[in-house]
Amino acid sequence: MGQATVETRNLAFYYPGPIWQWGDQIKNAILFFDGVALLVPDYLRNKPVDVDPAIATGLLNHGLLEILSPEEMITKEAADRMAGTIVSLIESGAIDAIPDGHPHFAELSMSRLGYAAAPDIADTIFRRLHERGFVRPSEDGVSIPMHPIVRNLILVLWSQFLRPIGRTLGMELSPLTDRPEVMAGLVELLGQAEMPSAGHIVQFDLKAVGVDLSSFPLEEVLQFRESEGVAYRRYSRDLQSLLRALGPLDREERTAALRDRRDELAERALALRQNAKQAWKKDVAVTLGLAGAAWALLHGDVLAGFAAGASAVGFGTRQEDSADAYSYLLRASAKFPQI
Repeated sequence: MGQATVETRNLAFYYPGPIWQWGDQIKNAILFFDGVALLVPDYLRNKPVDVDPAIATGLLNHGLLEILSPEEMITKEAADRMAGTIVSLIESGAIDAIPDGHPHFAELSMSRLGYAAAPDIADTIFRRLHERGFVRPSEDGVSIPMHPIVRNLILVLWSQFLRPIGRTLGMELSPLTDRPEVMAGLVELLGQAEMPSAGHIVQFDLKAVGVDLSSFPLEEVLQFRESEGVAYRRYSRDLQSLLRALGPLDREERTAALRDRRDELAERALALRQNAKQAWKKDVAVTLGLAGAAWALLHGDVLAGFAAGASAVGFGTRQEDSADAYSYLLRASAKFPQI
């Protein structure tokens, strides 16, 4: 008897925090994905439920929330990739524009710097950042005070580096944020990198694809998801597939293909939001966009493209790794455009 195939769930991998910034926006996210994943240090394991008990508990009860432990998810290999990228960014001058001092440092768990998996590697990251004044020694033994921009950078990188590990657990971790400035940081990072010749940054405009459901009870949203969610989830997957298809094309081919697909996506977004407006009698839109870069697999580990020289500091060539680096951006906008 053949072994049963386990279906991979496409989860919105929320970053940069261990808990979403705007809880009610997660009601919108679950329309587009098979659930939500959070990277939560073990000592903060209960934080999602403590901070947002109604939504976190509701999602947990319906099997729509995965709380991932960095102590278990971050491997020695992943920590080595993080160290290589951070060192390369420092040596290439890519983060020179970040001011050395900041009056309000933010805590990053030591496990999210790699200490649980590889203390020596994590120490290397800490020392290099400490030389620049971006981190301070731990005050509580479980977290490190860190410049908020550098903290966000590390969490952006984890949103990419942990995706191959997620696949081994049956999860396609699709990075998602509701903070435009954080996604802009990913695009800027990709733009500064020494990109492989077949890699290009691609951005898809935010499209109004539904009604903002943040003010509605979670149970009502879940009922709508049960009846209409398939079309929303297909839309988000198609954005990711389009990124993978467009990334390796040359500029002319990419422009033509993107023009054709934009029209198709616009038509589908229109149908989704018309259906949602009819169902909810509301005219505040929720928008979904995506930005990232894709490379042909022959260039090896796609994430080596994050920083000049990164491939020379321990990044291997692994065919099973993703061929893209991307993030979704979800947010409620003003009223729908006239349709």
